Amino acid sequence: MFGRLQAGREKRVSFAQEPGLVPGVVWVGESNIALLCQLRQRCKGIALLCQQFGCYKDGILIMHSHFPRLARVPQRPKARQAGLWYTPGMTIRAYNELDIPAMTEIWNEVVEEGNAFPQNEKLGSLNSSVFFAGQSYTAVALEEGKLAGLYILHPNNVGRVGHIANASYAVKKSMQGKGIGKALVEDSLKQLSSLGFRILQFNAVVASNTRALALYERLGFERLGTIRGGFAMDDGSFEDIVSMVYYPKH
Repeated sequence: MFGRLQAGREKRVSFAQEPGLVPGVVWVGESNIALLCQLRQRCKGIALLCQQFGCYKDGILIMHSHFPRLARVPQRPKARQAGLWYTPGMTIRAYNELDIPAMTEIWNEVVEEGNAFPQNEKLGSLNSSVFFAGQSYTAVALEEGKLAGLYILHPNNVGRVGHIANASYAVKKSMQGKGIGKALVEDSLKQLSSLGFRILQFNAVVASNTRALALYERLGFERLGTIRGGFAMDDGSFEDIVSMVYYPKH
């Protein structure tokens, strides 16, 4: 597909006739063919995927010779490779005050579902700003510029065990199943050391939430134990909860 190019030269290539391929610039370095994909909207998904295999230089992504395999983006708006699952066009960043109305709506969706958060009272317009500002770190996920999820990080306890963090994650119901939750968890793990935390502990993962349990274990969490009947459901029944822990590699 690339033909023969001399090292150090570049050639613009159009993949319009190749379904699922991202337009870009083919570059031949000292030994490998690489793709330089400018981070326009059409390239964001593959850029997120490929940053694990290359590096950024002057705002441009350099990816090595496995481009033909990696650049084939599935029809659904997500890309998977080597354990990654990102939604094209997704950004995760620290929240700001303008995000709070959408954050509150997403948070309250999870509270209302009643099968994940321990809280049973929704956030209001007056206390949500105080709640999110009171965390050690609060971040949001944006999908094509729209707020799709969030997470909070804070100490799990105080004093001599204050170096153990706790976190909560929320994804907008209509945006679930696109890998946003996984990306939020991964981002929170990256923030731990900069915030002074050495461990991340989940106190109460509802046992029936098998997708969350499987995700956490794939990301390196360990099960500490199960508390039988530890979570009160809206129908008056009680679900088991699982405690989990993550030890960052220092």
